[in-house]
Order: sequence, then structure tokens, then C-alpha cells
Amino acid sequence: MSLHFGDCTFDPGARELRRGGRRIEVSPKATDLLIALLEARPRAIRRAEIHDLLWPRTFVSEASLRQVVMELSRALGDDPS
Repeated sequence: MSLHFGDCTFDPGARELRRGGRRIEVSPKATDLLIALLEARPRAIRRAEIHDLLWPRTFVSEASLRQVVMELSRALGDDPS
């Protein structure tokens, strides 16, 4: 089942993101983050929970999470301002 938000469509089964009808390539981690955010909606997810979902039992720096968030934001056409 595809989910529609803004000009984006996401098919979690196919792990495929489209914006404006065009397929947008994102990393597996960014896809996992998108799935987690969509499954949790409308609830916000704590940073620690995101770390546990994306990197279970693994230490990664905060920069890794920032990078994945920035990648997903760009893919969704989010304006940082």
C-alpha cells in the first residue's frame, strides 16, 4: 500500500520513494528512517529510539544521524529554512 504526502509517494513494500512522479534514490538507512517516521506518526520519535532502530547494538556518532536526516530531507524536497 502506497502512502501519499505532499508531492511524495512512498511504497514501503518496494522501499520506493517518488516525488512529483519521479523515483528518488535514497540510502537504505534513509529509507529505514522514513519507514520509522511514517509508522510512528503522529508521534515524534526520540533520537535514542532512532539510533536503536537504524543502528541496533552499534555505536555511531551523532553526525551519522544528522547525515541520514539531511539525506531524507533533501529527497523529500524539504526546505531547511
